Amino acid sequence: MLAPNTPAGIKPLQIIYLAFGAGVMMFVLATLVLGGAAPAQPTGSPPPANVLMLALLAVALASAGVGWFWWFQSAKLAGRQWAARTDDEAGAAAMLKLFSTRSVLVGAMAEGVGLFAAVILFLSRNPLAHIGVFASLATLALLFPTRQKLQDFVRLATESSHKSP
Repeated sequence: MLAPNTPAGIKPLQIIYLAFGAGVMMFVLATLVLGGAAPAQPTGSPPPANVLMLALLAVALASAGVGWFWWFQSAKLAGRQWAARTDDEAGAAAMLKLFSTRSVLVGAMAEGVGLFAAVILFLSRNPLAHIGVFASLATLALLFPTRQKLQDFVRLATESSHKSP
């Protein structure tokens, strides 16, 4: 997973992503180890599990929307910084910084969805919460920072710098 030829600026991001995934899995593992049944709910009130699942859906959709927006907005910002660079080294440093910021923010949003799903699983034992955990881990795996993703980011940023503002 952590290839020896990975650029030095990407390795810390990869470690952060591994920590994000490990955090979600630790919550799920704690839920599995502690086990037990969910406490009975009083009749006449809506089951909190359904409310929690709706909240999870809202959090997941909001995170996905903000993440999608920031994913491409950061490339546009990097393109503007690339166009205004004083030299290529300064431009590359700015791009790596924006790539790092984007990666951590989007990864943290994905982790937040997984942690919330794990808490729902702990509180209500609702098996649908597994979907949130899986979606979080799948997102982290899909967005795992690599050399290729950094190169794609640079390509997207430099292409956006050639377009009109």
